[in-house]
Amino acid sequence: MNNRTVEIKNRYTGAVIFRMETTSLRLALEEAVRCNKGMRNADLRTFGGESLRGANLHHGDFRGANFGDTADLRGADLRDTCFAYAHLQYADLRDVDCREANFYDADLRHADCREMSADGACFRGTNFRGADLRGVTYLIHADVVDADFRRCLRD
Repeated sequence: MNNRTVEIKNRYTGAVIFRMETTSLRLALEEAVRCNKGMRNADLRTFGGESLRGANLHHGDFRGANFGDTADLRGADLRDTCFAYAHLQYADLRDVDCREANFYDADLRHADCREMSADGACFRGTNFRGADLRGVTYLIHADVVDADFRRCLRD
């Protein structure tokens, strides 16, 4: 694969948050997290559902980020990552490890969360409407106050 410039912009101001020469969005986001660059309000819709499968976003800050309607984070390491106010509608979150992650008031409508590990995660006010939550582990140990579970699939 050839390198390209990946520019991640703020969805409100259009300002560049992070820029890197790389082969994929996944590598750019992993590097941004490794360098402790906050991805607050990042607009990731412009990457057209580019795969983030297995990404290591541990300790990342994606507060208010918009992942669009096709985010593929299957098998990603999202431990202790902040997704407060993030938009993850229709995201593929199967088999993700989101222990201790913060999804406060996030939009996970119709997300596929099967087999997610959610021990100690914060889903306070999260919209799970229509999401697939079958096989989610430790949701009982997560903060789900005011979360919307209407029409979701559960075991």
